[in-house]
Amino acid sequence: MKKLISMLLSICVILCILPINAQAKSYELDETQSAIADRITEICTDNWEEKGVLPSVCIAQAYMESHIGQQCYENNLWGLYGGDKSFESLDVGIYEYLDIINNGRYNDALYHLDPSYQIGAIYDGGYCTADREHYVGSVNWNIDEFELTKYDKEIWENCIKKTSEESVTWKYIY
Repeated sequence: MKKLISMLLSICVILCILPINAQAKSYELDETQSAIADRITEICTDNWEEKGVLPSVCIAQAYMESHIGQQCYENNLWGLYGGDKSFESLDVGIYEYLDIINNGRYNDALYHLDPSYQIGAIYDGGYCTADREHYVGSVNWNIDEFELTKYDKEIWENCIKKTSEESVTWKYIY
Protein backbone atom coordinates (compact mmCIF):
# COMPACT_ATOMS: atom_id res chain seq x y z
CA MET A 1 0.00 0.00 0.00
CA LYS A 2 2.86 2.39 0.85
CA LYS A 3 4.43 1.62 -2.52
CA LEU A 4 1.19 2.40 -4.31
CA ILE A 5 0.76 5.73 -2.47
CA SER A 6 4.38 6.63 -3.12
CA MET A 7 4.01 5.80 -6.81
CA LEU A 8 0.79 7.83 -7.10
CA LEU A 9 2.44 10.81 -5.39
CA SER A 10 5.38 10.56 -7.80
CA ILE A 11 3.02 10.53 -10.78
CA CYS A 12 1.16 13.56 -9.40
CA VAL A 13 4.41 15.47 -8.95
CA ILE A 14 5.52 14.63 -12.50
CA LEU A 15 2.14 15.64 -13.95
CA CYS A 16 2.27 18.93 -12.07
CA ILE A 17 5.81 19.73 -13.24
CA LEU A 18 5.31 18.83 -16.93
CA PRO A 19 2.86 21.65 -17.73
CA ILE A 20 5.17 24.20 -16.06
CA ASN A 21 8.11 23.08 -18.18
CA ALA A 22 5.95 22.90 -21.31
CA GLN A 23 4.78 26.47 -20.76
CA ALA A 24 8.33 27.71 -20.29
CA LYS A 25 9.24 26.61 -23.85
CA SER A 26 8.47 29.35 -26.30
CA TYR A 27 7.77 28.90 -29.96
CA GLU A 28 10.37 29.60 -32.63
CA LEU A 29 10.15 31.12 -36.07
CA ASP A 30 11.37 28.90 -38.88
CA GLU A 31 14.41 29.90 -40.96
CA THR A 32 12.42 31.81 -43.60
CA GLN A 33 10.30 33.58 -40.99
CA SER A 34 13.45 34.50 -39.04
CA ALA A 35 15.04 36.03 -42.14
CA ILE A 36 11.89 38.08 -42.77
CA ALA A 37 11.74 39.10 -39.09
CA ASP A 38 15.38 40.23 -39.30
CA ARG A 39 14.58 42.39 -42.34
CA ILE A 40 11.49 43.85 -40.67
CA THR A 41 13.62 44.63 -37.63
CA GLU A 42 16.28 46.34 -39.71
CA ILE A 43 13.73 48.56 -41.47
CA CYS A 44 11.75 49.38 -38.31
CA THR A 45 14.93 50.16 -36.39
CA ASP A 46 16.46 52.28 -39.18
CA ASN A 47 13.18 54.20 -39.52
CA TRP A 48 12.23 54.49 -35.84
CA GLU A 49 12.75 58.27 -35.73
CA GLU A 50 10.40 58.74 -38.70
CA LYS A 51 7.91 55.88 -38.29
CA GLY A 52 7.86 54.91 -34.56
CA VAL A 53 6.73 51.28 -34.96
CA LEU A 54 8.33 48.53 -32.90
CA PRO A 55 9.69 45.53 -34.82
CA SER A 56 7.97 43.13 -32.40
CA VAL A 57 4.55 44.61 -33.23
CA CYS A 58 5.22 44.61 -36.96
CA ILE A 59 6.45 40.99 -36.87
CA ALA A 60 3.62 39.79 -34.60
CA GLN A 61 1.00 41.33 -36.87
CA ALA A 62 2.67 39.74 -39.90
CA TYR A 63 2.52 36.41 -38.09
CA MET A 64 -1.13 36.95 -37.17
CA GLU A 65 -2.11 37.89 -40.71
CA SER A 66 0.02 35.52 -42.82
CA HIS A 67 2.31 33.44 -40.60
CA ILE A 68 5.03 35.84 -41.77
CA GLY A 69 4.59 35.29 -45.46
CA GLN A 70 3.48 31.67 -45.57
CA GLN A 71 -0.12 32.59 -46.41
CA CYS A 72 -0.07 35.86 -48.26
CA TYR A 73 -0.14 37.44 -51.67
CA GLU A 74 3.23 38.68 -53.00
CA ASN A 75 4.98 40.30 -50.01
CA ASN A 76 1.73 41.49 -48.42
CA LEU A 77 2.41 39.99 -44.99
CA TRP A 78 -0.25 42.09 -43.24
CA GLY A 79 -3.20 41.51 -45.57
CA LEU A 80 -3.18 45.19 -46.54
CA TYR A 81 -5.92 46.36 -48.90
CA GLY A 82 -7.96 43.24 -48.18
CA GLY A 83 -4.94 41.06 -48.87
CA ASP A 84 -5.36 41.39 -52.65
CA LYS A 85 -2.53 43.81 -53.32
CA SER A 86 0.94 42.54 -54.13
CA PHE A 87 4.23 44.34 -53.55
CA GLU A 88 7.29 44.03 -55.75
CA SER A 89 9.53 43.19 -52.79
CA LEU A 90 9.45 42.49 -49.09
CA ASP A 91 10.94 45.93 -48.41
CA VAL A 92 8.16 47.66 -50.34
CA GLY A 93 5.58 45.69 -48.36
CA ILE A 94 7.20 46.61 -45.04
CA TYR A 95 7.35 50.31 -45.95
CA GLU A 96 3.71 50.21 -47.05
CA TYR A 97 2.71 48.77 -43.68
CA LEU A 98 4.75 51.46 -41.87
CA ASP A 99 3.19 54.18 -44.03
CA ILE A 100 -0.30 52.93 -43.21
CA ILE A 101 0.46 52.93 -39.48
CA ASN A 102 1.66 56.53 -39.99
CA ASN A 103 -1.41 57.73 -41.93
CA GLY A 104 -2.81 59.70 -38.99
CA ARG A 105 -5.30 57.11 -37.70
CA TYR A 106 -2.79 55.40 -35.42
CA ASN A 107 -0.89 58.36 -33.96
CA ASP A 108 -1.55 57.19 -30.38
CA ALA A 109 0.46 54.05 -31.15
CA LEU A 110 3.59 55.69 -32.51
CA TYR A 111 6.82 55.83 -30.48
CA HIS A 112 5.49 53.76 -27.57
CA LEU A 113 8.12 51.36 -26.31
CA ASP A 114 5.54 48.97 -24.86
CA PRO A 115 4.46 46.57 -27.63
CA SER A 116 1.22 45.69 -25.84
CA TYR A 117 0.22 49.34 -25.69
CA GLN A 118 1.28 49.90 -29.28
CA ILE A 119 -0.81 47.06 -30.71
CA GLY A 120 -3.80 48.13 -28.62
CA ALA A 121 -3.55 51.66 -29.97
CA ILE A 122 -3.17 50.37 -33.55
CA TYR A 123 -6.34 48.32 -33.08
CA ASP A 124 -8.14 51.28 -31.52
CA GLY A 125 -7.22 53.36 -34.57
CA GLY A 126 -9.29 51.00 -36.69
CA TYR A 127 -6.68 48.61 -38.05
CA CYS A 128 -8.81 45.51 -37.64
CA THR A 129 -12.52 44.71 -37.44
CA ALA A 130 -12.10 41.52 -35.40
CA ASP A 131 -12.97 41.48 -31.71
CA ARG A 132 -10.44 43.67 -29.83
CA GLU A 133 -9.76 41.15 -27.08
CA HIS A 134 -9.15 38.38 -29.60
CA TYR A 135 -6.97 40.37 -32.03
CA VAL A 136 -4.88 42.29 -29.52
CA GLY A 137 -4.63 39.22 -27.29
CA SER A 138 -3.47 37.07 -30.22
CA VAL A 139 -0.86 39.58 -31.34
CA ASN A 140 0.41 39.90 -27.76
CA TRP A 141 0.48 36.11 -27.49
CA ASN A 142 2.68 36.00 -30.61
CA ILE A 143 4.99 38.62 -29.10
CA ASP A 144 5.29 36.67 -25.85
CA GLU A 145 5.48 33.13 -27.19
CA PHE A 146 7.94 33.89 -29.99
CA GLU A 147 9.90 36.24 -27.69
CA LEU A 148 9.66 38.98 -30.31
CA THR A 149 10.67 41.78 -27.96
CA LYS A 150 14.27 40.69 -28.59
CA TYR A 151 13.87 42.48 -31.91
CA ASP A 152 13.07 45.75 -30.07
CA LYS A 153 16.29 45.74 -28.06
CA GLU A 154 18.26 48.14 -30.28
CA ILE A 155 15.42 50.67 -30.30
CA TRP A 156 15.09 50.47 -26.50
CA GLU A 157 18.84 50.90 -26.05
CA ASN A 158 18.96 53.86 -28.46
CA CYS A 159 16.01 55.54 -26.74
CA ILE A 160 17.57 55.12 -23.31
CA LYS A 161 20.88 56.47 -24.61
CA LYS A 162 19.17 59.37 -26.38
CA THR A 163 17.01 60.34 -23.39
CA SER A 164 20.00 60.22 -21.08
CA GLU A 165 21.96 62.46 -23.46
CA GLU A 166 19.09 64.91 -23.93
CA SER A 167 17.85 64.47 -20.33
CA VAL A 168 14.97 66.90 -20.87
CA THR A 169 13.36 65.81 -24.13
CA TRP A 170 10.99 62.87 -23.71
CA LYS A 171 9.77 62.11 -27.20
CA TYR A 172 9.31 58.44 -26.40
CA ILE A 173 6.59 57.20 -24.10
CA TYR A 174 7.40 54.33 -21.76
